[in-house]
Amino acid sequence: MVNRKRKFYKHKRKIIRRIAINEFNIEGHMKSIGYRLLGFSEELLEIGISLFSHMRSSMPAAWLKTVMRYIHNSGNALEVFY
Repeated sequence: MVNRKRKFYKHKRKIIRRIAINEFNIEGHMKSIGYRLLGFSEELLEIGISLFSHMRSSMPAAWLKTVMRYIHNSGNALEVFY
């Protein structure tokens, strides 16, 4: 049981680390989707506010699932950059 929990937390840390590395890429996807598919204005692309950071702080329990759905449901996919 302890070993299973350790593997789970190790995997979770790995995902969080990859997201931290790819935060700029994720932010670009989110702004692009907002502009192209949701009809937001060009101001969205130019503002310095991070949609990704706002989403992380506004829904701490579900931000990862929400961001992944948002990107995948738009037909995009995240490339892993190291």
